[in-house]
Parts: sequence; C-alpha cells; structure tokens
Amino acid sequence: MIADYWLLPPWGFGAENFIDIVGLGLFAIMGATISIMAERYRLIRYHLLDLVDERTKELNDVNTTQKHFNTELEQRIADKTVELRRINETLEQRIAERTKETLAANKELQNSRRAALNLMDDAIAARKNAEQVSAYLREERDFTTAVLDNTGAMVVVLDREGRITRFNRACESITGYTLAEVSGRVFWEFLVPPEDLPGVSETWAKLRAGDFPNQHENHWLTKDSARRLIDWSNTAITRPDGGVEYIIATGIDITARRETEQALQSSEERLRRAQEIAHLGSWELDLVQDRLVWSDEVYHIFGLKAQEFCATYEAFIERIHPDDRAAVSAAYSGSLREGRDSYEIEHRIVRKDTGEIRVVHERCQHFRDAAGKIIRSDGMVHDITDRKVAEENLRWSARRNELLSETSAKLLAAENPQGLVNELCNEVLKFLNCQTFFNFLVDKPAGKLRLNACTGISKEDVAKIEWLDFGVAVCGCVARDCKRIIAEDIPNTPDPRTDLIRSYGVQAYCCHPLMDGDRMIGTLSFGTRTRPRFNSDEISVMKTVSNLVAIAMARMQAGEDLHRTATELVRSNKDLEQFAHVTSHDLKEPLRMVTGFMSLLKERYGSKLDAKAMEYIGFAAEAGIRMQKMVDDLLAYSRAGRGDIFEPIDITGVVESALRNLKIAIEESGTVITQDPLPIIKGSPLGLTQVFQNLIANAIKFRKPGTQPEIHIGARRVNGHSSSLTNDSMTNDHLLMTNDFFWLFSIRDNGIGIDPQFTDRIFMIFQRLHTRVEYPGSGVGLAICKKIVEQQGGRIWVESKPEKGSIFYFTMPDIKKE
Repeated sequence: MIADYWLLPPWGFGAENFIDIVGLGLFAIMGATISIMAERYRLIRYHLLDLVDERTKELNDVNTTQKHFNTELEQRIADKTVELRRINETLEQRIAERTKETLAANKELQNSRRAALNLMDDAIAARKNAEQVSAYLREERDFTTAVLDNTGAMVVVLDREGRITRFNRACESITGYTLAEVSGRVFWEFLVPPEDLPGVSETWAKLRAGDFPNQHENHWLTKDSARRLIDWSNTAITRPDGGVEYIIATGIDITARRETEQALQSSEERLRRAQEIAHLGSWELDLVQDRLVWSDEVYHIFGLKAQEFCATYEAFIERIHPDDRAAVSAAYSGSLREGRDSYEIEHRIVRKDTGEIRVVHERCQHFRDAAGKIIRSDGMVHDITDRKVAEENLRWSARRNELLSETSAKLLAAENPQGLVNELCNEVLKFLNCQTFFNFLVDKPAGKLRLNACTGISKEDVAKIEWLDFGVAVCGCVARDCKRIIAEDIPNTPDPRTDLIRSYGVQAYCCHPLMDGDRMIGTLSFGTRTRPRFNSDEISVMKTVSNLVAIAMARMQAGEDLHRTATELVRSNKDLEQFAHVTSHDLKEPLRMVTGFMSLLKERYGSKLDAKAMEYIGFAAEAGIRMQKMVDDLLAYSRAGRGDIFEPIDITGVVESALRNLKIAIEESGTVITQDPLPIIKGSPLGLTQVFQNLIANAIKFRKPGTQPEIHIGARRVNGHSSSLTNDSMTNDHLLMTNDFFWLFSIRDNGIGIDPQFTDRIFMIFQRLHTRVEYPGSGVGLAICKKIVEQQGGRIWVESKPEKGSIFYFTMPDIKKE
C-alpha cells in the first residue's frame, strides 16, 4: 500500500512480478490502466510543483505566513495521499478483474499463437510504460525531497511510536543532528527537555487519537544542549481504516523572535514603571484620523480607566480645570496656527475618580508630512503636583523662618517686649491668614489675667475683656491648667469654653500658655474666621511665636530681677566691705593691746613664772600675732580691686614689677623664670601686679625640695570657639564659648602640685592645704587673685597633679574686639 509520495515503492518491481504470475496476457490488459495512472501522477506532480512554489514564496515572510503555508501543505499532501491510495485501490481492483479475464482468455490464447504474439507485443509495451512511470515517480520523489530539504521551515516525519523517519535540513541545521543520527530514534527521548514532556505527551496523544491539524510550542534541545523554542504545526497521514500511520510536523524556530518579544515587553514594562514612578505619561494625536492615544500613566494622572474612556481631544479638554481650558486650547491651536514645532504649558486638571485638583506640565512636539503640514502631535504629561506643593512649602517655610527670625530679633532687642506684642502678632496674623489675636498677662496682685494686646474685635468688646478670671473662657482655662487648647469648627462646637470667641465669629482658635519654666506668665492666642481648623504647620508657627514672646518677657522680668539683685548686691558688698574695714580697724586695737600686754607680762614677770606659764604666754602672743595678720589679710582682701582704674597696660611691665617685688625670694631659691612675649591689655596695673606676684610667689613657696624651681609665664590670644585652646579638656571647659577674643595667661611651675579634688577650694579665703609649719601663710593670696581677675572680666583656675607641678590660668579681655 502507498503511504505517501516519500514512501512509494518503484512500480517496475510490481509489474515484473505480476507478469511472472499471469503470463504475457496481462500486459495487454494493463497497458491502458498504467497509462491512466501515469497521467494521474503527472497531474499530482503539477499540483505538488504548484504547492511547493506557493510555499517557497510564503517562506520569505516566515513570521507572518509560515503557519498558513504549513497547514495548507500538509492538507494537500494528505489529500493527494488519499487520492493515491484510492487510485492504488482502483488499480488493484482492476488488476484482480483483469486477472480473472486473463485467465479465461489464456485458455483461448493457447488455441491461437497469433493472439499470443499480439498479446506479447502489448505486454512489452505495457512494461515499457510501467518503467517510465516508475522513473517518473522516482523523479517526483527526489524533487519533493529536494524542495522540502531546502525550505526554511523544519519538517520532521514520525511514525506512530514517535520514531523519526524523515528529518529535513532545517532540522539538521537548527539541532546539529543529522538524519542518520536521529533516524529511528524516539524524538522526545533526546530532543524534548524534561519540563516540556507533559505538554508534548498531551499533544502526541491528541494526534494519535486523530485530533489534527494541531498547533503548539515547545523547546527542543540541540546537540550542544542549547534550547530552541519551536512553533509546531502538526498533521497526520492515516491508513484506509482511519488509523494514524505517520505524523508530519512543520516548525519555525521562534527563539530569537520570542526573546525580542520578551525584551520588548520588558522594555515596555520598564517604561510603564518609569512613567508611573515619575508621574510622566505620554500621548499621541493623529490629526489625519483624529485619533488620540494615551499611555497608562496618562489615564492614571487624570483618574480615568482606559476601558471606560474614549480618548479624544475634546474628552481631554473636559478633564482640564475650567479656569485653565481656554489657555490650554489656545496654546495647542496657536502652535498649529503659527506653525511652531512645539509648545509647553502648566495647567490644572480635575481627576474624574476623586475630583482632586492636580497640576501638570505638558510639552508637545509636532510632526509634518512631506508637504510640511502638521499631521501628528506627540506629547508628555508630567504630574508636578508634588513638586508644586514642595515649592510652595519651601516658600512658606522661607517666609515662616523670616517671620520668626525677625520676631526673635525684635524681641531680643526690645527693652519692653510687652509693647511689641501688638506689632509682632499683627505680622503673624497676615502670614497665617488669621483675623484676631489675644495676649493676656498674669497680674499677681489682682489674681487675674490682664489683656495686654489684641486685634480683631471692637473697642467695646476690648473693654469687656480687659480682665479675665482664671478658668473663664479658653484663655482663662489655658492660664489655669498651663496647657494649650485648640478649638476647631467652633460654630458647631457645644464646648461652653468657646462661647466668648464664638461671639466674635471665630471658627478656629488656638491658645498657647506663656511659660517661664513652671511659672505662668500669660497666654497668646490666634483665631480665624475663614476656615474651621488650622494645619499642623500653622499651629507650629503659633507655638514658636508664643515661646519667643514668653522667652522675651521672661528675659525682661529676669533682667529686672537681675538689676534689682545686682543693685542689692552692690549695696550689700559695700556694706560688707565697710563692715570688714571697720571691723578690722576695731579688732586691731584690742589685738595690739593683747600682744603688747603679753610682751610686757613676759618681760616684767618672766622670772617669777614657771615654764608652763611662760609657754602659755608664748601661745597667746603667737595667736595674737596670727590674728593681727589675718585682720591685715582681711583688710587687703576687702580693698582688693576697689578703686582700681582700668587702662591700657603692658603686661611685660606688670610682670617686671612683680618680679622686682620678689627679687630676694627668687635669688634665695634659685628660681629660673622664662616668659612668652606679653601683650598690652586694658586692666588695673596694681591689681594685675598683685595677681602675678601672688601666683609667682606661690610657685616659689611650693617648690620641690632638692629641685631647682622653674617658672614659665605664657600668653595666647584666643576666642571662645577656638579648638584645642589648651592641652587639657578641663581648661577648655572653663573658657567662655563666645565670639569675643581674650588673652589666656598661664603660670607654669615644677613644684609639688595639687590634688585635683582641691583645685576649687584653694581659691576660697583662708583655705589652706598645708600646715603653717610646712608652708607659712594665711590662705588669702589666691582668693585675692580670684577677686581681682573676676572684677576685670576674667576667670581663673588651676590644673595640677601631685608631684607634677601646677599651671595657673587666668583670662583677661582683649583690647581689640575682632
């Protein structure tokens, strides 16, 4: 039986065997039949040639027509195969009939030799015709094979078990296998990757069940294990009983196309996401076809859904804010009318889904045809609402900072901040778009709140609220509880505390307490008649202004308290100094009498007294002398810095005077003194001479036994923000962090040092760290230094460790202020 034109056997072989069976008579009968069959095969050849020509042309555009070609080719092959089978069956039937007739005729031929010879001639002619048909069919088979091997599509023929019987050159080229390598092998065992096997098995079952033609995609593995995606179109060749005998599959390698499609999809997705992130959409308007195309993000910006909206220019205009439509239309139509290549505009839109007003920036580019006429417009829509809001917030913040800065500066410079409240709060009202404010201050004697300033109500109403009790209305409650109150939507608020401000037409009200620590100073409140509530930024401004006003008022009150305290302190110091002076003078006379009589007693009655009495007289005389020294030191301390005249002085001369006063002590101790170049400053010559003299004398007195004393006097010009002013962090802590310049003096020694726990104690009057036997003195010298330095605007401290020497620092203001 003939399966298809690839599988046809040579017809010459069948004819010769038939002659052997039935004899010469058969050929005469078969002649006409074979001629008919040859004619039919010539027709089939023409059909196949036409079919191949058509498919060859369609292969030039494989991506668009291949599937159609494959389907039609397979169908025609199937049709011709059926027709060939029908011809074959007819031929076999006629052969059977002719066989019967020939057998009958053969009996007659035996009686007639002439008839036999004629039959022999006919048989010879029929045999020649059969050979010609066989050669023709071989030629057709070779031609069809050549066509299919040279087509760009993959063609593979499989038997019912999935074994490969044909594998064209396209298959060999794509997979790397040859026909010899794959012939007879089950294709899914080596060509199909494991993950594609379920789908291939399902398709194969459908084909074997007669469900064809069939189309599907799956991957094939090449010889080098690469993966190729193939788009298959399948059909089947059936037996006369309808069973599937062969599967013919034609495929197109779509790997590159699919990768391109995926790359395009990925690119489009990235573009969509980028537009979504940037709130940037694109559109295209075809002026010829009047067709508007929007990207997804444009729909999102306008609050629309693509499936619910017909994108036209008129529909676009409807989504623009009514106040901006004319400007947008004029911008677009004007660019067309004037022949401009592009235009851009900012305008508002109204989102359809929420009614929200957004701000967009649009830019449009026009494109022209060959005649220069504008035929298309491409544009972008950028939602810049967030940027506009941010810009407005920045402008608002700048205005707020400027307002607060000016408010702070004015309050700091004002001697009477209470008098500035009205002016400053009116500026705040303008900034916050408020219409009224109230400033109440606590009046302690009256036990009430007194109205200090207000705006936005009549004079009659002002007179009514000049005094306010604690706990009455909003401000009274704030003053009583020391807590802020924010009242919103006041016309609809049942809170009785808002009755007063409701009567003034106020809709939103915010009242802050003015506090100085835990002390209530008063209240400051702002109200608006145009909106029902304040936002958080507005409330923050009110709070900051209230804090500034509170600080200024507290500073004013603190200044007044400080002035009173300073005045009282000056008076007290004068009284104390006078008391010390008088007391010292009053004590001197009795002390002189005590010491004098002790000396007289010792001289006159010394011989009459025993040793114990003489010892007691010695103790009393010594105590009197010490007491007199303490009185002298107390007088010196009380006089220290009093009446000093501050003038420019050369510290070099001051140090020289101190060293002259200490010449004997320096020479006896062998002290080596060095110094830096010293500046000219403004101060008291006598006071600073005493400071240097006391500090140098202490360095000499508290020297290490057996060690030559070394003293270095240093000076540096610094300001409070200089870094690493000294090598000790404690020293930096003692400096004032200001922008003013000052001189930092130091007296460094290599003496016995001081325990750090006593570095503050030594500057107190009459405080000593050693006995008088070890180191004589009254403990007043450093206290005098501290008093003189502080009276001249400086500070003094010491850094020291036992056995490591000491450094005494003190500062003096610089004569230059830069």
